[in-house]
Amino acid sequence: FFAPEAKVASRLTKTTKPVKGVNKLLSEAAPTAKQIKTRAKEIYKKVEDSGVVIKAESYNKFIDDAAESLDKMGVDQVLSPKAHRSLKNALKLKGGPIKISEIEKIRKQALIAVKSIDGADPAIGNKFISKIDGYLEKLTPAQTQGGKTGDVGPMLKEARGLWSRVKKNEKVTDMVNVAENYQSGFES
Repeated sequence: FFAPEAKVASRLTKTTKPVKGVNKLLSEAAPTAKQIKTRAKEIYKKVEDSGVVIKAESYNKFIDDAAESLDKMGVDQVLSPKAHRSLKNALKLKGGPIKISEIEKIRKQALIAVKSIDGADPAIGNKFISKIDGYLEKLTPAQTQGGKTGDVGPMLKEARGLWSRVKKNEKVTDMVNVAENYQSGFES
């Protein structure tokens, strides 16, 4: 799916001359951000359609362990408001079976904390995401009711990897566009 990227990178690094049309080379060699997003969405849909629902006991144990870990890091309403909010929302889900999509929403909230400039938010958000990812990737049939549990972890990992590639692709494309239009960029 992504092998042509290596050929473009190899070609770009072998030359000492400015390379014009880098965007064209990248777009011809690699899947577009739209294609990658589409693939990631397909995977997330498969996960949702798998019908996997996490048992309350399993989720309760997970979230209690995560809360204890984040508490040790100093999660606080004032010092780490975004991480605190995501943990608080996760704790509200205790008590009943939970869909994977609900945990993914909590993960997105923790990602907002990672991108925050507020105190300890980024570190605590990263830790929470790591806990969520580890939990979902190791989910067993004993922790769920219904659905095909075995594929959920690897599928989520793949989908997240694709989204990460999209974000990196967008950053590189933006940098290349700026460099191509900047006088001391590729033309100097």
